[in-house]
Amino acid sequence: MTISHAIITRGGWNEDVISMFCHWMSTAPEEAYFVDVGAYVGTVAIGVAACGYSVFAFEPHAANFNFLQESIALNPSYSSQIWPYQKALGNTTGTTCVSASSSDQSNARIVPGRGTSVDYQCPQGIVPITTLDEVTKNFQIWAINIDAQGFDPAVIAGAWKHLSGKTPPRYIRFKVETGMYNWQTLNTELNLEDILRGMQDLGYSLRDEDNDIIVNVKQHLLNVGHFATYMTAVYHGRPEGRSGG
Repeated sequence: MTISHAIITRGGWNEDVISMFCHWMSTAPEEAYFVDVGAYVGTVAIGVAACGYSVFAFEPHAANFNFLQESIALNPSYSSQIWPYQKALGNTTGTTCVSASSSDQSNARIVPGRGTSVDYQCPQGIVPITTLDEVTKNFQIWAINIDAQGFDPAVIAGAWKHLSGKTPPRYIRFKVETGMYNWQTLNTELNLEDILRGMQDLGYSLRDEDNDIIVNVKQHLLNVGHFATYMTAVYHGRPEGRSGG
């Protein structure tokens, strides 16, 4: 595997996390996909593809998307396994503004309070925003990695048809950053606590960074406060009396 300059200097190379994703995918049917939301320069997408799996990679920021394409081009053996999209994912469709600081483009994010309107200045570019359900509606998704700089709840809400369907994703890793966006910007009818409870109702167990099961969602979010932390949702099957849509 060729690691692009962008990955070496910008993306990091977290072998433990990539190994975990590859382990998740080793239990997937051949036709299933891995989804990388906030793919940045391709660290995760290239790593999972190198393990032999197919990847949808979403990166809305223009400069980062160029780095992602560079990483894919430097790895032609895996290029046919990666489908890159310069789109933002959320719970709506339209356009939005994605911006990053000049010193650290890894923090590229949807501009808070901008919604999906285009009637404002966006020097780093207006990009399409859509839902994971819409883009991947004809595909089976086995595992999802979300690193959307606080927009993760909207991404999850926009994948609810997958989560509540007959073949829901088995693994979802996402970052919890409370207070980053208001719910009007996220365009979700439910707050983060409700979304997490909804995932539990669908048959997912929620785990913290130490892989301990989260029973009391409200208390866990209070403990997290405004610190960023990763959570993992693992699907164990529908509760009795519930069936997929």
